[in-house]
Amino acid sequence: MQANHAIKNALSFLLLPLLAPFALLVRLFRGGVDKSIEEVEAVLQRMLSGKIDAYWWDDFLSTPIRDRQLNAIRERCDEVWHEQSPYISKDIDGQYYLNSDGISEIQALLQKCSYLKASRAT
Repeated sequence: MQANHAIKNALSFLLLPLLAPFALLVRLFRGGVDKSIEEVEAVLQRMLSGKIDAYWWDDFLSTPIRDRQLNAIRERCDEVWHEQSPYISKDIDGQYYLNSDGISEIQALLQKCSYLKASRAT
C-alpha cells in the first residue's frame, strides 16, 4: 500500500514539469490569439494563390481569433476547407485545392475583411 502511494507521488512529481507549460499555453490561448485584419487577409490571399500548405492552413483554422468578426471569417474558412465541402476538390495526387466555388467564397471573405477595415477606419 505504501509502495503504491510512493509510486503515485513519484509520477505526480515527474508529470508536474510537463503540465505547467501546457497549463500556461492553455491559459494564453483560451481567448484566442490577436490577429489583425491584414494578417487574416494575408492568409486568405495565400490560400487563393495556392502558396499555402495544409499544415499552415490547419494552424490558421485551429487557432481561434479574439476578434469575433475575424474569428467568424476563420470559422467560415474551416467550413470551406472541410473534406466534404463543395468548395474543395482533390487532384490526382490526393491533394485538396479550392475549386472555382471555393475561390469565390474566399474572395467573398476577403471582401468582408475590406468592409471591416473600412468600418473600423472611421
